[in-house]
Amino acid sequence: MNPGFPYPLSDASRFPPNNVSRMQASAKAFRQLSRQASILMNKVENDTHFAKQLRAAAQIDDKDKVKHLISSTIDTRFEVSYTPGGLNVKLRPADVQECSRLDVFVCW
Repeated sequence: MNPGFPYPLSDASRFPPNNVSRMQASAKAFRQLSRQASILMNKVENDTHFAKQLRAAAQIDDKDKVKHLISSTIDTRFEVSYTPGGLNVKLRPADVQECSRLDVFVCW
């Protein structure tokens, strides 16, 4: 046993090498998604006309209009859904190989 590592060394050798490059790339992609979410939420918060258009389109289930409004504001991949309670936008990185996502939900 190593005093700085409380598990027998043989247990540690069962795991792959401790490589964090993918996790770091994922964190970087997540930061970009966070910026995109912030841009969208700022638009909703500060542009009453935009917010009303978004809600009105969702209320009549005009998904194309909802997607158009959101895509005119942000430039990342996203999925959108809505309920009588609110709007859910799932942001995804442009590169499908990146392992990150950010789901944003706002109430009507």
